[in-house]
Amino acid sequence: MTRSMLSRLLRYVFPATLRGTGDIESKYPHEGGVMLVFSVLGSMEIQGKDRNLRPKGTMIQTLFASFLAERDQFIRSDALAEELWGSAPPAKPDNALQAQVSRLRRLLALAEPGKGAQRLTVNSSGYRLSVHWTEFDASIFQHMVDAIRNRPATDQQRDAADLRAALNLWRGPVFGGLIGGSICQTATAKYEESRTSALEHLYKLELAAYGHVRVIPELTELVRKHPLSEGFCSLLMVALYRSGRQTDALDVYRNLRRRLDEDLGIEPSPVLRHYEQAILNHDPVLLVPQQDAGQKVNLRPLHNLIPVGGLLEPKGPPVSL
Repeated sequence: MTRSMLSRLLRYVFPATLRGTGDIESKYPHEGGVMLVFSVLGSMEIQGKDRNLRPKGTMIQTLFASFLAERDQFIRSDALAEELWGSAPPAKPDNALQAQVSRLRRLLALAEPGKGAQRLTVNSSGYRLSVHWTEFDASIFQHMVDAIRNRPATDQQRDAADLRAALNLWRGPVFGGLIGGSICQTATAKYEESRTSALEHLYKLELAAYGHVRVIPELTELVRKHPLSEGFCSLLMVALYRSGRQTDALDVYRNLRRRLDEDLGIEPSPVLRHYEQAILNHDPVLLVPQQDAGQKVNLRPLHNLIPVGGLLEPKGPPVSL
């Protein structure tokens, strides 16, 4: 996604905070749009005004990824050295680290002439890469998802469309598949979990908006890629059942139960077993109810199920997602 597309997307999703509030500078500091975009949701690159640049080589990629994982925070020199070289550092790690930092500064200067190198600073606490959240695709993604979740649920189709736009920021594996050390691995797990949560919320919205037939191919692919995910499995089961495919819905459950037993030696959770029983019993709770405007979409099936939000819900006060 280009810088101009990101600018339009940000202003569309955050209109109240970006227009007429007097707080644009703190929310969106670059008049006229984003100046740079640092991308890690796929191959790592810096999208500038005139060119896109990619860090080359494992060392510089790991350093770049580490700084973005700890965006706007100082990282100790010894922590960076461990991230780059693990338990086998070079003879002079401080000098070697400074050499890699200099390489990254040159890349930043190419991406943002006159300013880029100044983003990378050093003091007694370590090194820091200054990047505003509107310049970092992983932060943009999370802010967009949070904004969609928190705004009044008056238009589920619009919310679903905006979630799809946010998910389109993902172009491939985090950091382009770079493994890195503990800093990069922790960030990768966090970003992947955020994406999974956004996908589950997207399909709750789609199911609540009568999109069960449309989402079956997408959910089938997600279950294929994440065969142990009970969240994707339950969503696919509901979509299939609502489409008149009870047998296929039960097959999804049984395939997951077999995989859990073979791979982990465990049984499906009580939540998923309730879905199976509801399908076997043709429980009307699985069907799409009429929904009042502004009602939040929920999916917290546990026990004593009643119809709320178009999916299985426990009795008691609902907690909006």
